[in-house]
Amino acid sequence: MEWDVINGEDLYEIRAKTQVAIERAHGSSRPSLLEIDTYRYTGHSVADANAKKYRPAEEIERYQREHDPLRLWKQRLIEDGILAEGKAEAMDREAVEEAEAAAHFADESPLPSEKEIFSDVYWEVDNNTESGRRGRHFFND
Repeated sequence: MEWDVINGEDLYEIRAKTQVAIERAHGSSRPSLLEIDTYRYTGHSVADANAKKYRPAEEIERYQREHDPLRLWKQRLIEDGILAEGKAEAMDREAVEEAEAAAHFADESPLPSEKEIFSDVYWEVDNNTESGRRGRHFFND
C-alpha cells in the first residue's frame, strides 16, 4: 500500500497529496494511507479535556499562533495576492456572526418529537429511493 506523510499545517500540500491518492484509487484501484501530521489543541474527549494538564499553555498558544493551518493558509493567500487582509477580516467576522446566529437558532428551537427524530437524516430514506429501501446509501451495487 502506498503511504505518504503530509504536513497538516499546509493545506496546499494536503490537497496535492490527497489528489495523488484519489487518482491512484480511481486509476488503478489501489489504496493509499495518508498520515497527516497535526497538533491537537485540546484533549481527545471530556475525560482529558484539559490539555494544559500535560502540555504547557505557552506551547499550545505558540502552536495556535505559529502553526494553525487556517491562519497559515490565510497568510499565504494574502502574501500571494489572492486575498486582501480587509476581506479576510470581513470573512472572519461574517463566519463568527453566522455561527452565533446558528447557535442561537438551535438554542431557541424546540426539540424534535420522537416521531421526527429520524426525519432529514438521509435524503435517500426520506425520499424513499431504492438505495434508501435497501439501506445502501453510499455504495454502488
